[in-house]
Amino acid sequence: ISEQMTQDLAARTRPVTKAELQGLCGASPELVNDLLAFGMIASENERFDEHAQKIAAASAALAAHGIEPRHLRAFRAAADREVGLVERVVAPHMSRGDVASRARAAETAREISDACMALHGALVNGAIAKLDH
Repeated sequence: ISEQMTQDLAARTRPVTKAELQGLCGASPELVNDLLAFGMIASENERFDEHAQKIAAASAALAAHGIEPRHLRAFRAAADREVGLVERVVAPHMSRGDVASRARAAETAREISDACMALHGALVNGAIAKLDH
């Protein structure tokens, strides 16, 4: 994804239509339909949130290299496993129900998510760096 596209998507906060999603991300109608079919993105009231927009943009960039949505199911499965891990860690805070505990759980979830993303990036980039040698 280009730096400009990332900035444009980050600046968007409103949900977009399917046509807008395709235009913003450079995704074909077929790609968006495949992402929907494989559970990579979902719409609410036929609108796509900022996360769906980022997923579609990344998927369009990968599609440009021949990586199809069906190949991305492993990403969905890995993300689901990571979310399960986060949920297990923050569940005790969420069960308390008070505002402070829920806020702490949300912050902890973001911290764990950031660490998971950093770990994933380091693992992938480290393995790719070894391909050069």
